Amino acid sequence: MSKATHEQLTAINSAVRRLVVQACPGAGKTFTLREYALVRPSERILYLTYTKSLQTEAEGKFPQNVECRTTHSLAWSFGRRFKDAGKLGDLRPSDFARAFGIEIGFASILVTTVTSFLFSADTDFEPHHVPDTIAEADVAETLKWGRLAWEAMQDLGRKNVPMPHDGYLKLFQLSKPDLSRRYDRILFDEGQDANPVTTSIVLAQNCPVVIVGDRYQAIFAFRGAVNAMDMIQPDETVYLTQSHRFGPGIARLATMLLSAFRGEERPVYSAFPDRPTGYTVDVSKPYAVIGRTNAKLFDKAVAMLGNKRLHFVGGLSNYPFDKLVDVWNLMSGQPAAVKDQLLKTFGSLEKLEEYATGVDDKEILSLIGVVKEYRSAIPSLVERIKAEAVEQAEHADVLLSTAHRAKGLEFSQVLLLDDFEDFVTANGELLTLDTPELVQELHLLFVALTRAEDVIELNAQMQDIIAILGDRVPEAQPTPGERSTEQVGEQLGQIPGFDYVPVVYTCDVAENVTREQKAPVVALAQVPVSFPPSRTSRSERSISESARIGRSPWPSCVPRLPLPNKQEILMHAGQVSMSNGVTIDVVQQETGAVLLEFGRAGNYTGLLMAGNTRDEVLAKLGELTALVAALPQTAQAEEPALAGA
Repeated sequence: MSKATHEQLTAINSAVRRLVVQACPGAGKTFTLREYALVRPSERILYLTYTKSLQTEAEGKFPQNVECRTTHSLAWSFGRRFKDAGKLGDLRPSDFARAFGIEIGFASILVTTVTSFLFSADTDFEPHHVPDTIAEADVAETLKWGRLAWEAMQDLGRKNVPMPHDGYLKLFQLSKPDLSRRYDRILFDEGQDANPVTTSIVLAQNCPVVIVGDRYQAIFAFRGAVNAMDMIQPDETVYLTQSHRFGPGIARLATMLLSAFRGEERPVYSAFPDRPTGYTVDVSKPYAVIGRTNAKLFDKAVAMLGNKRLHFVGGLSNYPFDKLVDVWNLMSGQPAAVKDQLLKTFGSLEKLEEYATGVDDKEILSLIGVVKEYRSAIPSLVERIKAEAVEQAEHADVLLSTAHRAKGLEFSQVLLLDDFEDFVTANGELLTLDTPELVQELHLLFVALTRAEDVIELNAQMQDIIAILGDRVPEAQPTPGERSTEQVGEQLGQIPGFDYVPVVYTCDVAENVTREQKAPVVALAQVPVSFPPSRTSRSERSISESARIGRSPWPSCVPRLPLPNKQEILMHAGQVSMSNGVTIDVVQQETGAVLLEFGRAGNYTGLLMAGNTRDEVLAKLGELTALVAALPQTAQAEEPALAGA
């Protein structure tokens, strides 16, 4: 993507203090943030994200005035002292059990309570940090133990009680840091999956903030994540609805999910209206397999052992296949061989299954299901997968990933596994998403679906949804604001008060002109039309009626602007130019000069057809200056005959 769309330009040129950018999959949010920073070269800008990989990727893309950091790296001045003291590490129930002499079951509850506090924006332990499974009469006692554990975690001398990374981030938040001393502006990426403690740090700053994300890709609520975009009262919200990842086929399916289950009225568009979509993976070429659970990925990997070179996205060590061996050891009556400390506390498969069923732990239940299927073959299969998996993705035939790990990635071909939530009931009706957990499950399916670029092989869950919706599946809409008028060039988005009308600039009536000479003289693609207040309001007429193209004195090879007269052209050009930072006197300037000035300022992207160089654009706009001068000042365009009139 080399040129910004109008939607992206709206975000880039926004001057508000609190800006929210809601970006669909593949909408180019990183590109938009980079351009946002480029037009503010004198500012010190902080780009903030939550993973090291995103930080590293951003460092290679953003200009020098942007400092790319993770939230934890900002807080490292607090974390360093725990590292130096040998206390930095994950919280485990076994640590609390040994340190405080409590049972492992209560220690697990205590870890959950403390972790909930660390993720929160709260300054002290509150009842909502305690798991719902705890009786109300025991909440106060649990909170007391939580405060005791938090004090021990901060004590550098208590090396047997570790301080996790989220612990020193909490200390950073409690210190009320003033980031506005170091930065003029903050760009907060992946805002849909921010935890409350990070969000509270960002929103407390006395400087402009841009929060970017996609609420429909929020999939980490189980970690305590919240949608930061919903926690801010923005001065402006910009929607990036045009995907540069896939064609209209996948855009249509994405729109279907959001419309049917979330009531979303804005479609997902494709920037490539002619890009085909395949629905059967070509197994002779590399492809990705995306599943809901690690267990289903294991099942798929076993089926391909010896036939395909496999790569696990994010690294094999991040997939809990060793837990399959632990579950098998529980099943075979060998609890002493179990390595995972939490699994070891259950002592038997029956107790583990009872626990997982009670708390609806889908991951553990799926692991148990796999172990029951493969039984004694589990240890050898895990070893084979470890031995045969390739470390580099480019060396693999098949890439395997959970939906969670596939977030932010894209693949040419994607095969969806059948272990996602069923969104069609036994009665053949669409499931009502009446719990936060079900909403998250839909988001996981949406994320998995929208990783595909060219081919998406649908799972049973998607096929069931399509079968139910039938004719209600929306038609493919390749670009935002599609009109019945012919579209050429880049599609513009909407600004309140403007109608967007395409310009048709094919030379079809030129005489004595060769085929090559019939190319457009001017590179205008689409222009917003600003109608004076005295005219019929937009709400009282259709877009097609607004596109009134009168007889023009222009040469036949010059594009016909769909505007009634010169006065309105001047009004339009002045308004659009000034909104993009170009100061002009529209009374004294002709339209061509206005647009020429607009181009010189570097703000012609989105108004001009792709494929023209800057010099070509400026030359053509110079020609337009003289042509527009011949337009009548007040002549009105003829009204087109309406169908049936």
